[in-house]
Amino acid sequence: MESFEASLDHPIFQESVRRIRAWLGPTGLVGVEQEVLERLVHSSGDLALAPDLRLGPGACAAGLKALAAGAPILTDTAMAAAAVAPMARRTFA
Repeated sequence: MESFEASLDHPIFQESVRRIRAWLGPTGLVGVEQEVLERLVHSSGDLALAPDLRLGPGACAAGLKALAAGAPILTDTAMAAAAVAPMARRTFA
């Protein structure tokens, strides 16, 4: 099975993110907030959700802190769970 780190370098993933960034254009988001938007679009396949995303001050920092503390991750599909949980474990190992 391919590691998470290797999957980030996979040409299909890289091309997907490149296309998402090109479609989104300037968003006013930076750092992890921009990454959250890109991953939401990537995982949902829904480019139309971008203008509806609202992140409160400190939301991403609070989310990262909760994940680092082992907070449960809830998803609506088994496929999302299979991708998200290992990524979180590697990020906060």
